[in-house]
Amino acid sequence: MKARRTRAAVLAAEDRRARKVAYQVALTAAPASCLDESASRQLAQERAEHARTRDRLMLLQHRHAHLLAVARAAVADDRDHAQDPVIHLRALLTRTGQMPAEGRHARELLAATRETVEMAGLDMKPRVARS
Repeated sequence: MKARRTRAAVLAAEDRRARKVAYQVALTAAPASCLDESASRQLAQERAEHARTRDRLMLLQHRHAHLLAVARAAVADDRDHAQDPVIHLRALLTRTGQMPAEGRHARELLAATRETVEMAGLDMKPRVARS
């Protein structure tokens, strides 16, 4: 008898999850005029959060692209035997308050970054450039 209750409880939980997913799908697909006031407010909040997240992602992508451009400029300046190949990188780090403290060495800085990325569960494997 207990197995039947457990099976029924499992089915009820699955049904609740399916209804929740269907409700969320309906919220995103339905025009706001078809929703009651509470659902309409929730939809507006979710859309606003989505827009904020999208904006933050775009800002991060822009910053990442700029950092890569500065790094490429430093490498190109070094290759061209410029007098100060890291001038652009130094300017960026100074402008953003990210200059390393005196006495910090490259190995320390890279190790700290590696540990942070590993703790976050992110992948640091280099990508192979495709030509």
